[in-house]
Amino acid sequence: MRHHTTVSSALLVILLAAGASGQARPDFSGRWTIAPPPGAPAGRGASGGGRAGDMGSGWGSTITLTQSASALTLEWAYYSTSDLQPPLVFVYPLDGTERTHTLMMGRGLEKQVSRTTWDGAKLVISTSQDFPNIVAGKTITSVVTRTLMLESPTSLVVETNRSAVLGGQASTTRTVYTKQ
Repeated sequence: MRHHTTVSSALLVILLAAGASGQARPDFSGRWTIAPPPGAPAGRGASGGGRAGDMGSGWGSTITLTQSASALTLEWAYYSTSDLQPPLVFVYPLDGTERTHTLMMGRGLEKQVSRTTWDGAKLVISTSQDFPNIVAGKTITSVVTRTLMLESPTSLVVETNRSAVLGGQASTTRTVYTKQ
């Protein structure tokens, strides 16, 4: 009887541990559009953040997310249709490995280094980017951390934290997208 109780206890511990670590992670896949803030006039929220002076998620007003077991792919039309440029595409590995994206923006190439981590049902994407401080002659690193969470199957929240650079203040914004 004692052997049976020990085996049963061990199986229960294994099942509980497997259940805790094997919880299904949310699937962020879909085409998402910024939801207008409550009480806003129709059409409000079509820009980057939804409120005047709000940088929002830093992504577009409409984004497409595709999630596989190994990566989250983000795509959005950054340029106007008259620019004849393809949409921006970022691939974020879900295993925590670093991924470097190189973009041609303005007068040269910009490199962004991103890493993703899971915080329960939230996906955290931390991106750093170096840029020159022309006045001081040094390189400055800016860090943007975006936390993605589903409020419902049709409501995606992106909380964006930006580090303080060039004497500015750190900031946090919250952008709500609605699934199309």
